[in-house]
Amino acid sequence: MGCHQEKQQRRRKMKRTENLLLLGIKRKLYKQTLIFLSMIKLLNWNIRGMKSQAASEKLVYLIKYHKVSFVAIQEPFMHDTTIDFYKNMMGMHGNFVNISNKIWVFWRYDLNCNVFANHEQLVTCKITRSNPGKDIFISVVYEKSKAVGREYLWEYMRVFDSTISNPWVVIGDFNNILSIDEKLGGTPHKLSKSLPFIECLQDCNLVDMGYTGQAFTWCNEIKERDILWKILDRLVANDEWDACFSKTTIQHLTRINSDHCPLLITAENDVDNYIKYFKFLNFWVDQHNFIDIVRQI
Repeated sequence: MGCHQEKQQRRRKMKRTENLLLLGIKRKLYKQTLIFLSMIKLLNWNIRGMKSQAASEKLVYLIKYHKVSFVAIQEPFMHDTTIDFYKNMMGMHGNFVNISNKIWVFWRYDLNCNVFANHEQLVTCKITRSNPGKDIFISVVYEKSKAVGREYLWEYMRVFDSTISNPWVVIGDFNNILSIDEKLGGTPHKLSKSLPFIECLQDCNLVDMGYTGQAFTWCNEIKERDILWKILDRLVANDEWDACFSKTTIQHLTRINSDHCPLLITAENDVDNYIKYFKFLNFWVDQHNFIDIVRQI
């Protein structure tokens, strides 16, 4: 009888231990989810070949140093069966290869991430939020280097925009520039070449979010007079994204082993430091009760 009671006590103790472990895991995941709700870090890089040891080591360093949760890679130049190897190397927990094998995406376990759409030039991921609020969409682009075929991407983006009212951000290598200031060297850029790109962004209400760091994201690496610089990699976001995150910063990091530089994106919602500025609209003074309302303030 005593032996039986001891076994029951051991079982109850083991059960309590299991429950405490599960509670600890749930609390840790909940805490990480709260962190994500206030901040998310993304890394985008047209790496021009994952096989390079220098590029792979740089990628792993950036992910760990900046605590990146979502990674977007263009032009991995590797067979898609190797993606799990690189996922483990980067310490990620989810991954996806698009149908052209030109875009690889990775995410950590603290993101509830699912691939929403798979396009030849784009992958869209849906991040489900555990708190009240709309889910977030992240699209990763690798646009064709020539104009032929780009119209399919623009049309897809327009259709997608018409079906959502969620925060949406598009990052990647657009192989396109928005203005003549985004090119240095070579022949002068004809803005007419950029008009389909500009019109698509306007139709989708997507705005370029700017950058810090070096001025250009791509260089042809040809010395002397033929050197050419452009801003081909960028982040664009809709109004809902801007409302969801009070601050989104994009850093152009140092180029290494690729003609493109990595982009480090930090989207955060710092409530304590978020300043909402008062806006005065001139038509208010034309209202018949304007003076009376001002006197009541």
